[in-house]
Amino acid sequence: MIRSFQVDVDGSVSVVEEKPAAPARQSMLPEIITNLKSGNYSPAEAMRLTSIEIAAVAMDIQDCKNETALEAYARELGALIALNKSIFKNGARSERDELNLDGPKYKYADEVNLRWFKQATEAALGKGNEAIVDKIMKCYEEVSAAGIPELRRQIGTIGLIIGTDASQSDNGKKGSDPPK
Repeated sequence: MIRSFQVDVDGSVSVVEEKPAAPARQSMLPEIITNLKSGNYSPAEAMRLTSIEIAAVAMDIQDCKNETALEAYARELGALIALNKSIFKNGARSERDELNLDGPKYKYADEVNLRWFKQATEAALGKGNEAIVDKIMKCYEEVSAAGIPELRRQIGTIGLIIGTDASQSDNGKKGSDPPK
């Protein structure tokens, strides 16, 4: 409750106005920290949450009349801005390379690649070899379907070792063979 007082000439004090205090806002900092600790966060989402928190603190500063509280808000604002810059720098540096084998983009690219493979097989074998091309395509589909679990495992390990990138396997060797 916020109360405004009036001191009369005779020294008496009376309440002029009573307003309910603004509800304490919920800080987004715990959610931001949880996301950052998990390691499975989107830098864009963490920056969005941090920016919301910065805006909320800026609004709190506008309503603040207490010098000590203003100094605390200024420190909090500085820390949030530094955190936002750090997320930006580290997020831009990491730019996670995500591959969703179940996603529509991957499925589309896989279909296009399969058509190209069929065209190349037809071109290599020539006309009149449709039965052989169909057998190769069926065999390729069976081999690739059987290899998907191992491919998922290997994709999941790429980049887990510090200093590796998408061209390195889980054992750190460049250009490793695809799953067998």
